[in-house]
Amino acid sequence: MSDDCKKIEICCCEGPRGRKGDQGRQGPQGPQGFQGPTGPTGPIGPTGPIGPIGPTGPTGPTGPTGPTGPTGPTGPTGPQGPGVAGVFANTIDPEVFSLANNANYIFNEMEVDASRCIDYNTQTGEFVLQSGTYYVNWFIAVDGTKSGRNIQFSLVVNGRVVSTSTTNKRAGQIMGNAIVVVPPGSTFTMTVRNTSNDTVCLADVIGQGGIVVLKLDECQV
Repeated sequence: MSDDCKKIEICCCEGPRGRKGDQGRQGPQGPQGFQGPTGPTGPIGPTGPIGPIGPTGPTGPTGPTGPTGPTGPTGPTGPQGPGVAGVFANTIDPEVFSLANNANYIFNEMEVDASRCIDYNTQTGEFVLQSGTYYVNWFIAVDGTKSGRNIQFSLVVNGRVVSTSTTNKRAGQIMGNAIVVVPPGSTFTMTVRNTSNDTVCLADVIGQGGIVVLKLDECQV
């Protein structure tokens, strides 16, 4: 039998085609495959709205001090204030070496006269003060008393003692100071007076006594 007859014979001898069988159950999921390569970056999206301001953070450390800037121009000079005026009297070459009780000590030379509010009489030892406030400082070199009492001198203003200084040394200096206030429209007389209740011996020295009277406010006369 030829090849063609064999093909026909085989085809004719096949039985009828059977029906399609039922689909079997799905098998288990296989393992995850390898990650593929990263794709290209997409375009930048539009800027979103600005969010609310956050809380203020803590203050940072102080930075280093910067360089000093150039000095500015000098301002205008202010008006001159009132000057301190006063007088200075002393006894450089003493001629008197004892002073009776209740007698004024006389500073016999006016060395500085720089106030028209203060007048001094070198014959009586009296200062005349116009209204204002004054600082007074004085000293006298002494050499004991006739009876050995303590030595006492007082600053007397208008007949009233305003300050007193005392020493029990037979030789040395006695000194005192005070603030004297003369009311407006008034004139006061001021002296340094022996109030020891005894005659005081004065030292035989150059510069036996001295007094400074300074006016602390502006002269109104």
